[in-house]
Amino acid sequence: MIINQRLLITLGVFVFILIGTYAAVKWAQGYRFNMTQKVIEGTGLLVANSQPQGASVYIDGVLKTATDDTLHLQPGSYSIKLERDGYATWEKQLRIDKELVTQTNARLFPAVPDLMALTVNGASDPTPSPDGHKIAYKVASNSAETKRGIWVLQLSDNPLRFGSNSVLIAKDTPTIKFSQAQLFWSPNSNEILAYFNENQMYLLNAGSENNTANLLNATFQVSSLLTDWQQQLALERMKRLEKLPIPMQKIATESATLLYFSPNEEKILYTATASATLPDQMKPPLPAINSQPQQRDIKPGNIYVYDNKEDTNFLVRENAFTDKDLKDVIETFSLPTPQLNPVSPTPLLTPSARVEKKVAEKTIISQLTTLQMHYSPIYSYKTIQWFPNSQHLIVTETNGMKIMEYDGTNSIPVFSGPFVGSFAYPWPNGQKLIMLTSLTTNPEVTVNLYALDLQ
Repeated sequence: MIINQRLLITLGVFVFILIGTYAAVKWAQGYRFNMTQKVIEGTGLLVANSQPQGASVYIDGVLKTATDDTLHLQPGSYSIKLERDGYATWEKQLRIDKELVTQTNARLFPAVPDLMALTVNGASDPTPSPDGHKIAYKVASNSAETKRGIWVLQLSDNPLRFGSNSVLIAKDTPTIKFSQAQLFWSPNSNEILAYFNENQMYLLNAGSENNTANLLNATFQVSSLLTDWQQQLALERMKRLEKLPIPMQKIATESATLLYFSPNEEKILYTATASATLPDQMKPPLPAINSQPQQRDIKPGNIYVYDNKEDTNFLVRENAFTDKDLKDVIETFSLPTPQLNPVSPTPLLTPSARVEKKVAEKTIISQLTTLQMHYSPIYSYKTIQWFPNSQHLIVTETNGMKIMEYDGTNSIPVFSGPFVGSFAYPWPNGQKLIMLTSLTTNPEVTVNLYALDLQ
């Protein structure tokens, strides 16, 4: 009798643990008891997170909580709005699926950002480096004679070093006016080619002041230098494209131009040059992906973002190029076929290499311009470029700048006013946005580089 009681107790404990474990698993999966319908049903998780934290979370217009928090919601589509004093409102329609987690991942931008001068002696032709950590610019102001020449601004994350972050790397001399040269970065961001004409150019160290008295005219080496730089870029581009699904590689090389990978290399910003369709499920589907409407049928002249991790494709700008402008871009935005050995004429037999069109002979300045176009959109059409977090895009317009999410939603104005040459460039950590302006429409006022605080 005692043995039977012990056996029953053991079985009871085992069943209790089994039921408890099953209930805990179902609870973790989002199953809840519906008091209205008296049934247990699956829910989805909404992780309402934001940077900075502490934003009010509205669901279908009703205040529910504050970020950062997790909410259980019935499957369906919801209007989610985040509000925080001093910041622009974040709003998006999100789909909640049973047993899956959906995150807001909201970056909130200040409604009235602060502005700080980065230069005071004037700045012209700001030229960002390929690695995004430096900006070369020229000073040619009559009021700053000892400052004339080529400067490099180091984009340090230390806000206390703004005043000492600019280095004069090539000072104007009576015979060489570096402030009148065109500036071209090397692919590794270590050197700058100061170009005057096809018979006069100088290769400068971008990290420190150059002894201009000892500089040699680099014309004799520019041909081999360009070949080396072109091969570096072509090989790098080929390696990145090979990470894409084969159908997307084909579209990227045959039906697209102006390709720019996001800083984390998981997404690609591109302009369609021909109609094409991205096949469904080019990669194994993930449990939860961006639920915003996709555009898998691409059309020429439109700008898209393809997410290689989630296999999603979003339209971010429609009719960005006319047929004529698009034709010009296609002819300009090209590199020689990448090769294992730059001396060897045998190309790599990869999908991207096989379809790469060899360009005709160009002048040195055209080749240098083409190289820079591959560094960043800032050198091509200048209207859309990546934000450092790979989740947002910077959009420049005639009299202002916006930042929007990579799927085309939440377009937030961050600056309205005059700025020169549509120049806007992000600080590497995404906390600031650099612009060229005089803060006035008066053409006699010297323009300078300013930092727009986005924290």
